[in-house]
Amino acid sequence: MRLRDIVRLSFAGLIAGGALPHYARAQRNGPSVDNDVRSNRRKVVHPAVPALGLYADVVAWRQAVDFIRAFTAAATAPRAQWQIPAWSGSFGDMPADDLLHHLGAGLAGCGLRPLASTAPSHMACFEAVDSPMVSNLPAPYGRWLEVQEQRSCWKERIDLRLVVCIRARFVSRPDGRVDALADIALSGPAIELMQELGTVLDRAPAPLALARWLPRPTPKLVEPRLARL
Repeated sequence: MRLRDIVRLSFAGLIAGGALPHYARAQRNGPSVDNDVRSNRRKVVHPAVPALGLYADVVAWRQAVDFIRAFTAAATAPRAQWQIPAWSGSFGDMPADDLLHHLGAGLAGCGLRPLASTAPSHMACFEAVDSPMVSNLPAPYGRWLEVQEQRSCWKERIDLRLVVCIRARFVSRPDGRVDALADIALSGPAIELMQELGTVLDRAPAPLALARWLPRPTPKLVEPRLARL
């Protein structure tokens, strides 16, 4: 799975789950932003974006753009905002090295590769990189650049990067046995990756509260009703 697919499917999951409003696609006939995509014009005069759904809510639209930007190489930060404690529950009494190898194999099946690591013991990190064109990402991102920032760059490439770190943790049971748990931290809100990892490893991940996977609203655009999400 390419990182662009993880971004696209994660974004689609937000829309389908109601965490973001649906966005209207331009009709094939008649004026539309897609006409400018084909010509790749640098300046756009009066782009035709339907004033409904996601495009009618500037705060939600900006959150959608920030969601996609969280996957850019420039946004990748050592401190991950998206964390899943005890992903998929207990792995029994599996040793730490075996647990990390098991999850690492699952991530490799999803297209990630191990990072040369100086991570502490019982931790391993993995990454995925990609350089798709803007037109290969969800349309609200390119339309934001075109409408709000007045620049058309649908054919430009954007560098994406996702870092995933896994920490093996152990919890003692009352009967003296031990549960091995996997805490996962991600540099971007890779919802689809977590679902796909469960499929590859044949494990059921816990349901995700989709709204919590949206980046924090940009301060100057925060409205009281959104600040409480």
